[in-house]
Amino acid sequence: MAIKITGACTYSLQSFPYRDLWEPVGRVIDTFGVDRCMWGTDWTRTTNIVSYDQDVSAFRDHWPLSAGIEQR
Repeated sequence: MAIKITGACTYSLQSFPYRDLWEPVGRVIDTFGVDRCMWGTDWTRTTNIVSYDQDVSAFRDHWPLSAGIEQR
């Protein structure tokens, strides 16, 4: 089983870097494990909400656990 975490920014009630998503997305990762989670920007659906750079940066640069997750 794999879990796709995509277009997360569209569910945020806060502006970039969408800190209100960290806790619920973290629960998904804790439940299924980082090896079973896939992240995507859902770029075609989010273009009116967020720039591509912000969408990627929210998880790559601002996600509180990103330093502790091995990049594969």
